[in-house]
Amino acid sequence: MTNEQLCSLAREGNKAAEEALIENVMPSIRITASNIQKRYSGILLETDDLVQEALIGLLRAIKTYDPETRNLFLTYVQTIAENAMLDYVRKCASVIPASGSILSLDAPPPGFDSEANVTYADILPDDYNKNPEHLFI
Repeated sequence: MTNEQLCSLAREGNKAAEEALIENVMPSIRITASNIQKRYSGILLETDDLVQEALIGLLRAIKTYDPETRNLFLTYVQTIAENAMLDYVRKCASVIPASGSILSLDAPPPGFDSEANVTYADILPDDYNKNPEHLFI
């Protein structure tokens, strides 16, 4: 049975056809996820996270695939899955600061004696620990 026929059955609610589609498409998705992970190695990405995003794209592709376009289902789902993975990469990249190192509150700030065990968390102002009178002033 072709992927296009399996897609039609999966759209009608046939879970076995949906699982067969996933099984047919999974090798291609894993290769694409691995390539994307290598291409964006500066961002800490897990291959499994990329595959999960691609599988969500696959489920969307099953619902939106139109056999009248005469495109192969595998070509169609590959494009949607890759776009889903790249969207995830963009989302992860936007969380990472663009420049500078990531600051840890447990690190000692420069200029303090290392034996004093002072951290950034110790010297940052904390409005919640002040009494109401000091907050008002």
